[in-house]
Amino acid sequence: MIYWDIDGVLRNQDAIALGSYPDTWYVKVGNQDFMDYISDHLEILEISPPTEYLKVAKEFEPILIISDQPESWRPYTEKWLQKYIRVAEIIWAKPKEKLVHLNAQDWLIEDYPYFEDYSQIILIDRPYNRDAPAKIRVYSPEQLKKYLRR
Repeated sequence: MIYWDIDGVLRNQDAIALGSYPDTWYVKVGNQDFMDYISDHLEILEISPPTEYLKVAKEFEPILIISDQPESWRPYTEKWLQKYIRVAEIIWAKPKEKLVHLNAQDWLIEDYPYFEDYSQIILIDRPYNRDAPAKIRVYSPEQLKKYLRR
């Protein structure tokens, strides 16, 4: 099975909050940590544009999602998902818990830069994850399609 993360993979809230993808994972918006800023502006989660990878994900609908979302974000995220894709299942899990949900042949499409094990992750390349030791890193939707068709 193929599982998808949401933010940075399917949804681009960075475009609204920051203007572009940041160079580091832990970033501030003004004087606030990014997560706190989004929590104070939850509408961003609903109005954020999709990433360039959403079209690839739609080829695999209904989509299986594993995402780390604070509870207050989830209703806005669910509205965003309803707008853009058919979701088969959502698993809410912290990053370090995500891999527990994968079976031996499963893949997770991710952008998180701090996993201890990348053996089942296809990493979407972003400026903030360039140092992550991913075995599979994709730089374009076309490249991701090639991996997923194998």
